[in-house]
This record gives sequence, structure tokens and C-alpha cells, in this order.
Amino acid sequence: MLLSRRGLEFTGTQSGIAQPAQKFMVLNNGSGTLNWTTQTQGGSWLTATSSGTAMSSSPGAVTVTVNQGNFSPGQYYGIVTVTGDSADAPQSISVVLNVGARDRLRCSGIPGDTQSRASVVG
Repeated sequence: MLLSRRGLEFTGTQSGIAQPAQKFMVLNNGSGTLNWTTQTQGGSWLTATSSGTAMSSSPGAVTVTVNQGNFSPGQYYGIVTVTGDSADAPQSISVVLNVGARDRLRCSGIPGDTQSRASVVG
């Protein structure tokens, strides 16, 4: 068993839009069918595809999602561990979630003016 990535990194803002899922592949460097399962460590913000199969000609895909929710700005760390019926299992990849401060939008205008102005305040 081999994993196609060593780590994943997600970047978002506090209470912001959900981050797109990322994938890595479980490669079967042997023969037959490799059955695998995943476990996550780091908290409920991190989820991964729970199980699958990989053949030597067809790798399995693990989809990883994060939910930054109302996290304070900072870095959060997790691990996805893949176990399987292979001599070189388990294997793990690291996951980093970078959460930035939420931007505030300031709108201004003059009564009767048809042009509004908006600026992002950090």
C-alpha cells in the first residue's frame, strides 16, 4: 500500500465558506484487492471517506473534508490514517487547517447618491 500524498492543507476564514474537499489516492502495489479503512485524529472538524478498495490497476480515493466552523484564527492539525490488509499498513498523512480572521465589509454612501462604496476591513 502506498498513499499518493504526504499531507493536505486547507485555508479558510473564521465562520467562512466551507472549503472544497481534497483527495488522495490509496495505491495497491501488490496483487489482488486491497481493502482499506480510514480513521481521523484531530477533532470533529476533520472527516474522510471511511473505507474502500484498491486494485493494482485501479487506486482507491480518499476524500477529506474540513469544517472550520467558528474556530478562532490559527492553525489546526489532524491526521488521516489508512489501514488495510497489506504488510506496509497503516500509513498516515497530515492535515493542516489554516483559519484566518473574518473580513468585515463596510458599505458607505451619501443619501440620494446612486453610487455605493464598499471596502473590506481586515
